[in-house]
Amino acid sequence: MVRFYTYLEVFLQSPGRQVLLSEFEAHFKVPHQTIKPHLEKLVRARVIDCEQRGRFLFYGLNFKNPLLKDYLVVCEKERLFAFLEKNPLMRELHKRIRMEKALVFGSSAISKSFNDIDILVLGKSAKSSSELKPFEQTYSVKTHILATAEKNLTETFLKEIKKKHIILSCHEYFVGVLYRDELVQKTGDEAD
Repeated sequence: MVRFYTYLEVFLQSPGRQVLLSEFEAHFKVPHQTIKPHLEKLVRARVIDCEQRGRFLFYGLNFKNPLLKDYLVVCEKERLFAFLEKNPLMRELHKRIRMEKALVFGSSAISKSFNDIDILVLGKSAKSSSELKPFEQTYSVKTHILATAEKNLTETFLKEIKKKHIILSCHEYFVGVLYRDELVQKTGDEAD
């Protein structure tokens, strides 16, 4: 089911950019007449801003809204639900590592054809590694766990993760990590 905050998904790869209505159309594969009322609702809620340049409307996230992070969290959770609904293999993976601070990144986050599943775990990974061996054997799929501390994440790596990711758990935490620069710079608040 599409809710008005679903349309924030367009901004997840690059939160600071301005998006044309035609980009929403292409991303969601629905006509602009369907999308525009949802965008207007987001503008009224001051979650996004709308700027007219010539005959074009440009939409961007409103970083001054203190609820923006919460909207992004809800959008990320909704992406997870849709992802798991379409991918039984990932549903099984989610069951096995859901208590960790984990996300899937790379090709397995956006496509059904992939060679392996890349998983970022922030914190301890020994438990996750041992839990995933039966998963790998049962489903004949290889997993790569990158376990690290948040402080070790480089801006370059975070930029790549933003392009292709599905957060499996701790959504609020990961939104704070992935979008910390945008949320801190623009709002002046510190991300959690």
